Amino acid sequence: MAALPESVGTSGSFLVDKDLEKGLSSLFREGTFDPNAIRHASYQLRLGDVVKVSSGKPHNVESQHLDDFQQLRWQADETGEFIEIEPHQIAILYT
Repeated sequence: MAALPESVGTSGSFLVDKDLEKGLSSLFREGTFDPNAIRHASYQLRLGDVVKVSSGKPHNVESQHLDDFQQLRWQADETGEFIEIEPHQIAILYT
């Protein structure tokens, strides 16, 4: 990630939402960010539709190849959308 420009962070010792808002165009490519995603001096990433997970078998975690991953679908309940990742699984979530 790129460093914030010197003009950002002028509100004192702490980085605040307004500082991030000023620096968004230097941190992200034009059209790839949403100023509404700034929360508590951080930027919330949006996840894409593609989620891949490993088999979850602990004995082969180091040797797993991306072709061995399976794609999961988002699930939904009354609290919102979610992905269930089992113990020992490796998950790849695309932004």
